[in-house]
Amino acid sequence: LGRPDGYIARQLNRWLDSWQRSNEAAQLDLPEVQASFDFLSQHIPPQGSARVCHGDYGPHNLLLSEEGLVTAIKD
Repeated sequence: LGRPDGYIARQLNRWLDSWQRSNEAAQLDLPEVQASFDFLSQHIPPQGSARVCHGDYGPHNLLLSEEGLVTAIKD
């Protein structure tokens, strides 16, 4: 389904890229964002075995019972 190696680093890079793109329009000066990225990039834990995860998990993708319990996750 995807490349299992380097998942966390790819997610961090995607997060920073998204921030930088939205930041251009907002013109915010938040050096903490880059500092957070640098820290997290330097402290990536060892990667375990690959797993499948739902990338769009939210209330709009849930089926609920009348009691409000999650009965299924859909996409």
